[in-house]
Amino acid sequence: MALSDPISRFIIKVGIAYGSDVELAEKLLLKILDENPLVLKDPKHTAYFLGFGDNSLNFELRIFIANIDHWMPTRHQLHKAIDREFRKAGIVIAFPQRDIHFDSDGPLKVQVMPDGTDTSSDQSKGE
Repeated sequence: MALSDPISRFIIKVGIAYGSDVELAEKLLLKILDENPLVLKDPKHTAYFLGFGDNSLNFELRIFIANIDHWMPTRHQLHKAIDREFRKAGIVIAFPQRDIHFDSDGPLKVQVMPDGTDTSSDQSKGE
């Protein structure tokens, strides 16, 4: 591709939850790219499983489009298709997760309360 070439490449990153089927995810991502009319067949698009992130199994899609004007509509269509197909297949798109550690000199009281429980009275009693 030269500067005068209207073909553009862009990247979409997709992270799926640990425990997801990476083979199925790759298959679905390639199917989605194959079926989108704005994604060029040549040069060929790709879907790579890049590795193990802090919160997700990371994929990268490399997509070619005929014109930069197709960038936003293509991105929009692909994001919707990925969400739809992953939901149908039970693949969860990952989100950041954090572990919280409390430093305490003594025991820490932890209480699980049902929804709608008013805890304001417990706090006023010093509990």
